[in-house]
Amino acid sequence: MDERQTKIVEGAGLEDSRINKEFIDLLQKWSTPALLVILIVAGGYAGLKYLERQRVRNLDAAFISFTEAELDQRPERMIEVAADHSGQGAVPAISRLNAADLYLRSYHLRSRPGTLGVTEEDQLDDAQAGEMLVKAGELYAEVFNKAKDAEGQELVALGGRWGMVAVALSQEKYDAAEAGLNEIIPIAESQGFDTIVRDARALLDSFPELRAQREPVASAAPAPVTDDADAAPEADAPEDDASADPSDG
Repeated sequence: MDERQTKIVEGAGLEDSRINKEFIDLLQKWSTPALLVILIVAGGYAGLKYLERQRVRNLDAAFISFTEAELDQRPERMIEVAADHSGQGAVPAISRLNAADLYLRSYHLRSRPGTLGVTEEDQLDDAQAGEMLVKAGELYAEVFNKAKDAEGQELVALGGRWGMVAVALSQEKYDAAEAGLNEIIPIAESQGFDTIVRDARALLDSFPELRAQREPVASAAPAPVTDDADAAPEADAPEDDASADPSDG
């Protein structure tokens, strides 16, 4: 008899059937939760990949909007970009800084933002130019206050603070400008921004001369002017003896 036939056990087929049935029951018992876990993990990975792609797309869109606004040279458009793309990296802060720069430039040129003041329509009077300076200062301060305590935003904070110094100098507020520069230097030093440190110190060194240029020149007080009516009458000149009547005497 064939050796294989001697190894046939009675009921072996039923035993195999029982094992298969238990395996099937096990699969039926655990398959749904296991598949759910697998699907959740796979879905989470796919979701993360989607979110990452979406984040990149949003950031790309933000930089495209920023570039278009930069070409437009209108601070209002820059402010819109900052609001529309809030949370997209450094785009909001850079947009506000650029808007502030445009306002500051407008103040110094006495012209509407984005123009050179060639036409009379583009020119600003002192009051209008002053409004541009105020807007610049507000934007610089907003950027600085949002970035000063945020990790990794030191350079953005320095940009805002330096702009505040520029506004203070434009207003001839030297004490405020000096305080700003003294705040800039330690931040820049901690980050290794040597050029900013050097420029800030050079500007501080020039303050005595700047202050001297703006101080009014002392002049002698003019002599008081008296009214002719209040002036003392002149004494009458004595009569010449020769003019007296010869008969007198």
